[in-house]
Amino acid sequence: MGRFDEIFYVGFPQAIERKEILMMHLAQLDERYKNDNVLTEKEWRIILNKTVNCTGAELAQMVEKTARCSFRAASRSLFYQGREMQIGLGELLEQRSLMVPLYVRDTDRILAIENRAKYICQPASSTDTSEFAPVITSFWGER
Repeated sequence: MGRFDEIFYVGFPQAIERKEILMMHLAQLDERYKNDNVLTEKEWRIILNKTVNCTGAELAQMVEKTARCSFRAASRSLFYQGREMQIGLGELLEQRSLMVPLYVRDTDRILAIENRAKYICQPASSTDTSEFAPVITSFWGER
């Protein structure tokens, strides 16, 4: 009792985990995301592909900055005053393009940690089998 028998490696969120993280933060700012009917499957695929190797904190920051920019734009416009905030794919992609993830800033160190952990740790997440999981293909493009 009181000790760990295994070591777990918590890597970057998989596609379905990134969607859940984004949904959780978006639902706090835009009520429409509580029902998951705002973005189409194609739009989710776009944002999830653009956020590969982003941490949960980076995803939260992206949503927060998107909300801040949307709020500033809405407060300047007389047309939007009094309306609820609405965040869409375009705004999220704009903030993603301005962000430099940890993986990009320190790739060598991250890969070294992942390679060491691969052989001594259990993965904290199970394999992503959702519809948003990347399709595994061979070098010749075969599935």
